[in-house]
Amino acid sequence: MNGKEQKRYYKEFQNPGFIQELVLKGIKREYIEKIEEFAKGLGKNFEPTQMYRIFNDLVKINDEVRRKDKKDIDLNDFHKRLLVLRPRIAYTFARIIDRSRDRDKEIIDTFKRFIINSIDIITDENSEKAIDYFKNFFDVYESILAYHKAAIVMKSDRRR
Repeated sequence: MNGKEQKRYYKEFQNPGFIQELVLKGIKREYIEKIEEFAKGLGKNFEPTQMYRIFNDLVKINDEVRRKDKKDIDLNDFHKRLLVLRPRIAYTFARIIDRSRDRDKEIIDTFKRFIINSIDIITDENSEKAIDYFKNFFDVYESILAYHKAAIVMKSDRRR
């Protein structure tokens, strides 16, 4: 895939309609390639370990919502747990972007905005649907990190 095609995929992640589609409806077969190419485009300077602090917080929330019945989840507490991640996300991404090459900064910022916009979509929903939206978001987020890590491994294996 050339750079122009790859840029097209990450431009989709800048589209609020596309983000909303991912969060509201979840991963569809036709989105897998877009997610994979977006993840590859994050570049080698984007270190997944920097994201694992945020990921670990999301895993805790994900474990809880998948373990409990939707009716047993306090939506106010659920929303609060997501909203307090926003400053951590802003700080983490500011550090990542500061250390990144200029050509990687736009796509990394796009990933940050994808996460923030997704949290906003989820927390704007005041019904049990917010739980489903979170699960959809989590699946996409986890897929992006997995594809990115796979791309790093593939590149390092080719160098050997």
